[in-house]
Amino acid sequence: MQKEVRMKKIDAVKVGETFNGDVILRFITIKGIIGGPTVAFVSGIHGNETSSIGGLLSFLEEFHQLIPEENMAGTLITLPFANPLGIARCKRNVGVSCDNSEDLNRRFDGTHRKLSLSDRSATAIEKYLQKRNPNFVVDLHCMSSRSIPMVILDHLLSAENHYLETRVHMLASSTGLPIVHDFTEEQYVKNKLDMALSARMLKNEIPSFTIEVPGGAFAQPSAMNLLRGTLWNMVRAVKMVVGINELVEQYCLKPQYDNSVPDATKPDKQFQRANGPIAERAGFFYPFAAAGEFAEKDKELGIIVGRTGNIVQKIKMPDYGCISSITDASIVATGDELFELLVPKK
Repeated sequence: MQKEVRMKKIDAVKVGETFNGDVILRFITIKGIIGGPTVAFVSGIHGNETSSIGGLLSFLEEFHQLIPEENMAGTLITLPFANPLGIARCKRNVGVSCDNSEDLNRRFDGTHRKLSLSDRSATAIEKYLQKRNPNFVVDLHCMSSRSIPMVILDHLLSAENHYLETRVHMLASSTGLPIVHDFTEEQYVKNKLDMALSARMLKNEIPSFTIEVPGGAFAQPSAMNLLRGTLWNMVRAVKMVVGINELVEQYCLKPQYDNSVPDATKPDKQFQRANGPIAERAGFFYPFAAAGEFAEKDKELGIIVGRTGNIVQKIKMPDYGCISSITDASIVATGDELFELLVPKK
């Protein structure tokens, strides 16, 4: 006899309209019959980060099909398409502007303004989640196709709130991914990361962090599978599934990293994000190093070859650290960021 699959509850929240129609956020909820945690996973805040969307959708379908309500403790909330307009155009931002004014993940400032569509979307997401008082909110993103997956902890997470810090560290450690601190506090505020979804949740005393996986111009199956397994790891850690542990283990991400990877939950492995070398000249970019590689100061990471065929720039490592991401661009212009790094936290 075929197992009956329970219905998913879908809440459609209208945040505004365009000439082509309404802009609607669809929150998908699956609830068990046993009391337990409420966990929220959000993806697609940046519309061109499709690997994170695909990973969440793959996990959601598996979870819905495999876990009966009698074996589920708590509530799972997902928002796979947090930026419908950006996703439809495969663009990072909500509107048509190219700067941060329409970056949805820089609009969670708590003012609940109803000005632009990005403001309205941020307000709708925050209010929906806050009303349901989740135990955790995890924001899913992508970097370049040449990057390492990682958990990023916000600057707002401090030992002043020991309970919040402990909860975040517990769930972050369950992911099986490297764990790093965000940029220095000055750079963090300059980049408006204090107005990101995870930062807003922490200000509301809801444990939250960001996960980054490799992205690029299209969704990568390897990145989607890795994220899918990571999400299973987290629902296992919060004991959302009971009585069928062997089934859950089949879908969890297996350990992939040794003890050399950054781990912000441990005093001797504290690394933070840092801007890497930029292009000083235009040309064709040849990277020599790989994402995930540790390099000493002054190691040659790549070159730029100009329009006459000559090497116009040798790119060197500014200090000891790990290469977390390499640009997907082959043709670069002056000022383009070529690498993002992880450096020892000071």
